[in-house]
Amino acid sequence: GVAGSVLDDAFMTTRYNNPTFGVEDLARVGERMHDDKVPGQAFEEFVQLYVETLKDISTTKENPGRMFEGLFFPGEELDLTIFDEEEERLSKIEEERKKVI
Repeated sequence: GVAGSVLDDAFMTTRYNNPTFGVEDLARVGERMHDDKVPGQAFEEFVQLYVETLKDISTTKENPGRMFEGLFFPGEELDLTIFDEEEERLSKIEEERKKVI
């Protein structure tokens, strides 16, 4: 999956650096970009769509998904070693991150 800190960074950046989801989304009635929405609704909808999209495109060793399977010929055995390599890479990053903290 995606680390919570990565999602936090993505959402905070979007909220505070994109006026559509920041200032304009939190504006008063009459000043809002979307008068039909309550304050914060546009950002909430963005977050929900973002998370749903991540779930749809995520791959795991147990469920590699159609996009990953499409990298191989029909009937060819799937090479799943990339998932083990990624797990090792992420563990090393996490270990280094803990040393810094």
